[in-house]
Amino acid sequence: MSPIGRAFTVLNLLLAGGFVLYAGNNLERDAYWKKKHKDETEALQEQVSTLESQNAVLVGDNEDVKRQLTASETAKGSFESQLSEARNENESLRQALNAIEGNVTQLRASYETVSSSIDRATEDAKQARADAIAANQERDSAVAAKDKAQADLRDANDMIAQLNDRVGERDSSIASLEDTIRQKDILLDVVRIKAPGLIAAAVPVLAGTVERVDAAGKLVTVLVTENPAEADISAGYSFAIYNAGSRTYKGEAMVQSVDGNYAFCRVTTTVPGASIQAGDQAATQTY
Repeated sequence: MSPIGRAFTVLNLLLAGGFVLYAGNNLERDAYWKKKHKDETEALQEQVSTLESQNAVLVGDNEDVKRQLTASETAKGSFESQLSEARNENESLRQALNAIEGNVTQLRASYETVSSSIDRATEDAKQARADAIAANQERDSAVAAKDKAQADLRDANDMIAQLNDRVGERDSSIASLEDTIRQKDILLDVVRIKAPGLIAAAVPVLAGTVERVDAAGKLVTVLVTENPAEADISAGYSFAIYNAGSRTYKGEAMVQSVDGNYAFCRVTTTVPGASIQAGDQAATQTY
């Protein structure tokens, strides 16, 4: 055999051995994968059976849930209807409550008005009773006052009668005094004419204020405030009357009677246009 033939023979043997080895490996691998595929297929079929069982259970549960949902929706509709009815009833009750509250407010206002009227009536009754008691007391007081007034009137009438008698006596005395004063004035005028400095020397230094003047301006009352010699004030003394501010001479006033420091005088001389008034000054001697 030629070398080339032997080479091809060896090569065929090698190729045949490689093919056998490759085919064996492929056969073993195919057997492994077939077995694995079979095992996995069986496992998957078991899982599918399990899942189908679970799916059947879930389908049943889903049907139950659907039935419960339908029942819930039915119950919800019923509840919504009841809720709507309850809301309508609540609104009716609220309106009724508002009406009742309005009536209560009106009743409260009426009660307060009636209560105020009762209080006022009570106060008026109390005041009327107090006024009646006061009126009775005033009536009793008026009766007592009337009795007292009648008694006082009788006493006053008696006193008036006595005063009228005394006034008559005083008028007689005044008339007599006026005659005496006129006689004294005549004598004083004669003395002034015949001995001008005699009376001035005899009259002490006196000064004061005109306190009061009668309506006719003929009678004045002099309050003596200055009497350095503390001499007695006697009738017949003559005061010069003058304005306190301007020292303007207004006239003369002669003392008619004396009561303490008060000298009651008659105006003997008045400067034309002058008016003797309360507040004027009076002095027995002027410089």
